Amino acid sequence: MKGSENHIGLEKKEIRDYISKSLANSYTREYSYQKEPIVGDNPQEREINRLEQDIEHSKKLIEVHKDRLAILQIMRSEGWEEHDISDYIVQEKGVWLHFIGTEEEYQVISKKIEENQH
Repeated sequence: MKGSENHIGLEKKEIRDYISKSLANSYTREYSYQKEPIVGDNPQEREINRLEQDIEHSKKLIEVHKDRLAILQIMRSEGWEEHDISDYIVQEKGVWLHFIGTEEEYQVISKKIEENQH
């Protein structure tokens, strides 16, 4: 099953799909931010460069976590959780899309997935 098919037949499918993609992208963004090698002519210059780089890196991570917090608040307001079904779905465009829904909905989709695999 494709990750984009996770929410077929459920209320607010488009919102769930968007949340799933947004969460996946936030994880990708978080892990894609790499620090550059520290350069400088002397230890003090290198330390300044390292600290400035740390600040910029932290700003990027804060942005990612604020975005994720907003997504999680929307999920909570709907009574939804993020459920990992990556063992059962096909990765799309390099991203695993998780199931967004209640525990009961998750149990239903898990059962359907298992039945389709046998």
